[in-house]
Amino acid sequence: MEIMDAIILALSIAGAGYFIGSGLENFKSEQPGKGISQIFEDESEQLIKDTDLHHYTGLSKEGARSLINAYPDVPPMKINGNVYYHKKTLMIG
Repeated sequence: MEIMDAIILALSIAGAGYFIGSGLENFKSEQPGKGISQIFEDESEQLIKDTDLHHYTGLSKEGARSLINAYPDVPPMKINGNVYYHKKTLMIG
C-alpha cells in the first residue's frame, strides 16, 4: 500500500501544479483564460478547420470536399483567412 499512496500523492501534486500554473499564467491577463467551465465545455461548440474535415468525417480529402459541396446549407465561418465549420453542424448519424 505504501507504493500506491506515493503514486496517489505524486499525481495529486502534479494535478495541483497544473491548475496553479494555469492560474498564474492568466493572472495578469486582460482577458480571462480557460476557466473550469470552459475545460468541460460541450464538444459540439468546437470549430473544425476545413482542411481537417477529412479527419473528423473519416473520409478522404476529396470525399470531405464533396460532402461540403453536397450540403451548401452548412455555413462556413471565415476567421483570419481560414475557413471553419461548427462541429455540431457536421454531426453524422
